[in-house]
Amino acid sequence: SAVDDEGLANLGLSAMPPGKKLEVALDPPVGLHWSNPEEPFPFETELCRGSYFFFHPPTDGRAFRGAAGGLDFAEYFKGKTRLWELRIQFQVKNAMPSKDMYFGVELEDYVHLPAAAKRVVQLSVAAIRQAVGGVYHTQGDDPAKVSPHEECEKPTIVLPLWAFDQFIITQPGEEAPD
Repeated sequence: SAVDDEGLANLGLSAMPPGKKLEVALDPPVGLHWSNPEEPFPFETELCRGSYFFFHPPTDGRAFRGAAGGLDFAEYFKGKTRLWELRIQFQVKNAMPSKDMYFGVELEDYVHLPAAAKRVVQLSVAAIRQAVGGVYHTQGDDPAKVSPHEECEKPTIVLPLWAFDQFIITQPGEEAPD
């Protein structure tokens, strides 16, 4: 069920902006985040600290049209084939070889897919694996088919950080681009 602004306030969270958006939750929990924010959301783990910004064209007339700094979401995506973008800026706490840096997404729940959709996912992952190598993907375990005493693997995809289309490394002391 959806939580309204009053319910968010009762949970100690700030009110979400109007309009349709994607909601984001991180682990460890840091509150509810959403797409097309006015400012990037900060995060910190034992390995790094930083901020991220997930955005897409506005979905309705009530949604924010842009972010602080002058980025107009609708204008930015005009003429582009992609429908969304995720920007992450982070600083590692301890030096590590870039070959050991990966980015992954884990879904909270298993998503049942029809056989045809599973095959499309398998073909897509195989194509990514062919181009990038080092990709781990699992649909996860169907909880209906796993013993109650066993842990279910969640749907996950992990790939090397260098595989992303834009990657900017800023040396210590240098200012990172906006």
